Amino acid sequence: MTLFEWSDDLLVGVLEIDDQHQRLVELINILHDTVINPDQDSDKRIMKEIIEELFDYTEAHFSIEQYLMGLHAYPESSAHMAEHGKFIDNIRQFERDFKENGTSVREDTLAFLKDWLYNHIMKVDKAFGQYLNSKGVY
Repeated sequence: MTLFEWSDDLLVGVLEIDDQHQRLVELINILHDTVINPDQDSDKRIMKEIIEELFDYTEAHFSIEQYLMGLHAYPESSAHMAEHGKFIDNIRQFERDFKENGTSVREDTLAFLKDWLYNHIMKVDKAFGQYLNSKGVY
């Protein structure tokens, strides 16, 4: 069972950003699959690797968006980057709890990741994509 179905509704119209969003959705789904189909021997190790990749990939993705905002003088960049900062703080805390306390990944954490990414793409990133398109960036 897939937690987060990718659809063309999530496209923002900028290929690089869309590709990265698809990868983030894949990582959330991989983490979800690991949670609902645990392998006792490798469960924690695999989850740790996926959480680290999700964190690293999210940071890299946000850096690219930030670069594009600066390059194209996006007027909503401060608010957009503030949202990124809050999300990174949440993932960082989640990663820290997992590493320090061996906290398992819970369904509510997965729901948070899915809901945040979906809402962020549909509202904030779509507006950014339209702005970039108006500047000739696809």
